[in-house]
Amino acid sequence: MLSAMVLLAAFNGLLVGLSRAFNARLSAEFGPFKASLTNHLVGFALVSVFLVIGSLTAVELGFISSSDAEKSAWLGLLNTPLYAFLGGAVGAVFVAINSYVLVRLGAARSAILVVSGQMVGGVLLDISGQTGWQMLANAAGVTLIIYGIYLSVDKPQKTDKKQPNSTEYLKESA
Repeated sequence: MLSAMVLLAAFNGLLVGLSRAFNARLSAEFGPFKASLTNHLVGFALVSVFLVIGSLTAVELGFISSSDAEKSAWLGLLNTPLYAFLGGAVGAVFVAINSYVLVRLGAARSAILVVSGQMVGGVLLDISGQTGWQMLANAAGVTLIIYGIYLSVDKPQKTDKKQPNSTEYLKESA
């Protein structure tokens, strides 16, 4: 089961990389905010279809009644704290910023920066509540991440010819 989850997480990372390239192409055409809006509208439509199919399947198989499905979904939303909905806002801002940055920095460089930022943020969240050696080890990890970012991003390219970024590949294939 764990290996399936690891493969699923790796596949999800691949999907994130692909979505960044597609969003960068949209951003180059329409700007980062329209690209983010388009991204989220398409995602909303797809998730809506998944939810409808999933709910219908659960009702058809007799796992739940249709009235129970409707009640549990809406009651769950009503009992959710308001701050939990900030994930959607943060996600929309993330897509807009990433669409803007990827066009200018290229896929690899922006991926390094985004993943590094995620790692630093995750470690900083984990540090809260830790003491002693755990906190020092995590702080050292953050320092190494930041140093790695510096090494990978701050160096000039060693090639004379211009290398196309992911959005240029998408333009060529369109």
